Amino acid sequence: MTSRAGLLVTTGAINPVTVTDTRAGAPGFTVNGVVTDFTDGGATPKLINGSNLGWVPNRIDAAAGMTITPGPAVQGAPGIQPGASASDPSLGLKTPRVLATDAPGGLGTTHLGADLTLFVPTNTPAATYDSTLTLTAI
Repeated sequence: MTSRAGLLVTTGAINPVTVTDTRAGAPGFTVNGVVTDFTDGGATPKLINGSNLGWVPNRIDAAAGMTITPGPAVQGAPGIQPGASASDPSLGLKTPRVLATDAPGGLGTTHLGADLTLFVPTNTPAATYDSTLTLTAI
């Protein structure tokens, strides 16, 4: 974790995500991700806004014939407070964002990943925080 202009900044990566597509007609797919606010789970929960989390999606590998395109990088909001909305709607993962797409015509298995960056206000109480990342393949 590092500090930057009133923010604590931490980085990490999601565990690899496996997508196997064997559907007739090979229609391709899109994988989207969205996060909840971070909470410490206490009786009076402390929160970190989920919009403060950003990612840079990547393709780890893919079966021959699959055309996997990682989604665009999403910048985390600059440490906005819990309950606030990002002033720029393109910031953060609190709104569903594309992790990757596969063009029609390919079948098989791919592994996807993403590098994460979280911007936390320096006035955030110390705690162990959890969030849920929900991935949806369509």
